[in-house]
Amino acid sequence: MSMLLGKEAYLEDWNSTITSAVAGGSKFDVNFDFEEEIGLPGAFLIKNNHYSEFYLKTLTLEHVPGHDRLHFVCGSWVYPDKKYDKPRVFFTNKTYLPHEMPKPLLQYTEQELMALRSNGQGELQEWDRVYDYAYYNDLGNPDKGPKYARPVLGGSAKYPYPRRGRTGRPPTKSVHETHQEKMHGSH
Repeated sequence: MSMLLGKEAYLEDWNSTITSAVAGGSKFDVNFDFEEEIGLPGAFLIKNNHYSEFYLKTLTLEHVPGHDRLHFVCGSWVYPDKKYDKPRVFFTNKTYLPHEMPKPLLQYTEQELMALRSNGQGELQEWDRVYDYAYYNDLGNPDKGPKYARPVLGGSAKYPYPRRGRTGRPPTKSVHETHQEKMHGSH
């Protein structure tokens, strides 16, 4: 499948030219060379080559042929490129049914879904954008003694909920054993 990509554009003067758009925010200009044969942009890829993360609220493309402006609501932190395997992708606010999705965007939607799904392995870091759930399995400090033990919340008949976003931190030894008993013990 051929991908229709525009030319890369770079943010100039990251540290020197800051125009306040709102309190605590900054507005930057980037000049893109628009190629009409590519068609209307449905997504953009971004790499953060800076040493620190930034919060990308929106991106607005102005003077798009055939449109006044094209608006992307991003609402996400973009961490330095070394934290990601691939560039971050942000899509326009236009929604599509699966069979209506433009073919050039299919690869990027699959890539984004894979980034958001979890394999359930490893400790998650601040820059991971995984939507995965886990039990509250690290409450109290049961390895210190029985009076410090707290039940595992979630996943048992007695405490099916709540669940939280998965952290990937290992449970204490005692909690892990208790959790296994609840899962495989009496139902």
